[in-house]
Amino acid sequence: MPKTWKDTDLKTMKAHIITRLWEGESLRKILKKQEIELPARQTIYSWLNPNSTTFDETFLDYYTQAREDQADLHSESILDIARRVIKGKVDPAAGRVAIQALQWTAGKMKPKKYGDKLDISHEGEIGGSINIYHIPDNGRDKLPLNGQEEKPH
Repeated sequence: MPKTWKDTDLKTMKAHIITRLWEGESLRKILKKQEIELPARQTIYSWLNPNSTTFDETFLDYYTQAREDQADLHSESILDIARRVIKGKVDPAAGRVAIQALQWTAGKMKPKKYGDKLDISHEGEIGGSINIYHIPDNGRDKLPLNGQEEKPH
């Protein structure tokens, strides 16, 4: 009788998935290779879903960290591709496409480090005053005194 994924130690299976993710492989590729018997994608997603009866918080933590670490691998790959383009080993157009795809993916996996958006949220006390200063531009920009407009001479 063939061995099924349910016969494999669940801890070993989850560790295998996380290790392969840390090595930069996609979940699709991991499931396609099937070096050890693995469950369907839906089962793995149920381990990641807090609303599922099979939710595994530890697996979710490791999975999230592995995905974020993949962004760093993508960043390293971008540098490798750029060096190969400079040496003439990779067509510049193909290199540009690959680099853009890796940049986009890294930005989604680790947005705080590689994302396009700047976080300008306020994390301090609410209710404090904000002082705004206007610094004159070496006399080229004259400030009105006490909120009054300057009278022409």
